[in-house]
Amino acid sequence: MNVRRNSVTFWAVNAILLFSAALTAQEQEVMITNPGFEDPVLADGEVIDNAPGWVTTIGGSDGIFNPDFSMYPGGSAAEGNNAAFNNGVDIRQVLSATLQPNFCYRLQVAIGRRLDEPFPGYRVELQAGGEVLVAEDSQTPAPGEWVDAAVVFNTGDSHTQLGNNLEIHLISEGVQVNFDNVRLTAGPSANLPKVRIVAPSGNTGIRQAVVGPPNAPLTAADFTASINGVPAVPVEPDPGWMPSLPTAPRAKWIASAPRPVNGGEVASVLYSFTFYNTCNTTQMATIDFTYAVDDLLGSAANPEGLYLNGLVGAIPRSGSGTLEPPATFRQENVLSKLDISNLIKEGRNDLFIYQTDQSDLLPNASGIIFQAEIKIGCKVTMSAQPVMAQFAQVAVGDGSSSSFAIHNPSQQQLTVQLEFFASNGSLIATQERDIDGMGTEVIALEAPDDPLQVGWVKITALGNFSATEFLDLVVGGEALPRVGVLPCELTRKATFFASDLDGRMTGLAIANPNVFGSAEISVQLTEPDGTKDGMFMINLLHGQHRSLFLKSEINNVIEGTVTVESSVPVCILSLIQDPQGNLTTVAVSTEKH
Repeated sequence: MNVRRNSVTFWAVNAILLFSAALTAQEQEVMITNPGFEDPVLADGEVIDNAPGWVTTIGGSDGIFNPDFSMYPGGSAAEGNNAAFNNGVDIRQVLSATLQPNFCYRLQVAIGRRLDEPFPGYRVELQAGGEVLVAEDSQTPAPGEWVDAAVVFNTGDSHTQLGNNLEIHLISEGVQVNFDNVRLTAGPSANLPKVRIVAPSGNTGIRQAVVGPPNAPLTAADFTASINGVPAVPVEPDPGWMPSLPTAPRAKWIASAPRPVNGGEVASVLYSFTFYNTCNTTQMATIDFTYAVDDLLGSAANPEGLYLNGLVGAIPRSGSGTLEPPATFRQENVLSKLDISNLIKEGRNDLFIYQTDQSDLLPNASGIIFQAEIKIGCKVTMSAQPVMAQFAQVAVGDGSSSSFAIHNPSQQQLTVQLEFFASNGSLIATQERDIDGMGTEVIALEAPDDPLQVGWVKITALGNFSATEFLDLVVGGEALPRVGVLPCELTRKATFFASDLDGRMTGLAIANPNVFGSAEISVQLTEPDGTKDGMFMINLLHGQHRSLFLKSEINNVIEGTVTVESSVPVCILSLIQDPQGNLTTVAVSTEKH
């Protein structure tokens, strides 16, 4: 039995998620329009208002530029040539992808600080249906540098925004923040690594409701009012307060409403923060809470001060029943590793913080600054991860057939599933086969009397295997020699040799297996002398496939190198047919994505 631990940290006021991990086999890239702001092409130092593909403002507050040497060393963007500039607005894009249950979403954005401009701060948000799922504002690049901001969000199985479109928001707090290289990936939560959640400054994560008086016990209605309340408000520290938390320097003081220092109404506040536990079974859970408060965390009637999931979820703490000494707003206080295993739930959880204003320790001022870290240990069992092999071209019917030799290199029996998709992305056929340890099986797709169907194939198993495809094609009534094809490597860019000299023809097959978004594909021929010729475009939605001979799209003589570039990773195969109709596979050089 293994224990997977999630660490959930909140810094007042806004929740974000950070992690560093390699893209897993089950993650898919989510389609973003103009993610690197390379459209349109700009000369060095050129600037345009607004960003194609993004919703921006009018009046020059944002746009795209190609940095020069006065802005960044070498005049470089984080990726490509262009970047976005933002002078205090919200650059946003609504995606075609929707929020899915039990998924983990990872958003990464390059944040830039110009040499010749101050850095006012920023916020990167992932939203769905207009609700902020997660946000990040913790990076402070040095002048002339780019750094990556990353946020991660787990949906669980019951999020209120499931099915709504995802949105990316790139927000600047002033003049000027630069953004570049926006990336979003998604995959099943169970297949993703450890997640760490932290919450720095902002105003979107924590909600609040004024409650009281301090000597009155909290009620269920108070907790409901907090969940449905308005966002907590960052406030400037009173001169008597400690300015920041040493262990959480980005945390900010918050209160029920902005008001002049040493002036305004007395208010006790119940704050709430929603987070999600993706454990199917929680083995352990603790909370570490660091804070300063004016006046008290809790009250004589509500001595705990911390609650999880409502009134019955009081979190016990050492010294329960006694309040802190005066001047808790001048020192950092710590409640360490309080056990909340019996309080935390699968899916949605709400953390509540009760800040009491006694009005006598520092008149007419109240607020709290805190960091809360929740660590969750999940009971999980080790399981094999799916292994996939994909083939970009399959032909079945009218005398043609395709077969797949699959070898199981392990000592244990392996079950493989083969799925045959038509060019329009629909599923034509599936086959499942058990392969003994160290054994090899052949799965054949054949219907010689049926009309010809072409498409692509995906083979999946919970364990390693090797696979080879054999194409038995009939062209013009003649059976061609069998062609062997290895699985493709998903790529955004590939090159191969093409020629139609001496009666030859070069063929190309492409399949888009991605879960999210369409593949915008360009095909470019470069002749031996370097001349570029005959570029054409292909658009493939999820699951779609296309196969063609290049001369059907390029009218000139074909001889040279073909470069295929795609907006998302795709599966590519190239074949050359000789004058007798015989086919030979062409080596395709791919770039990692």
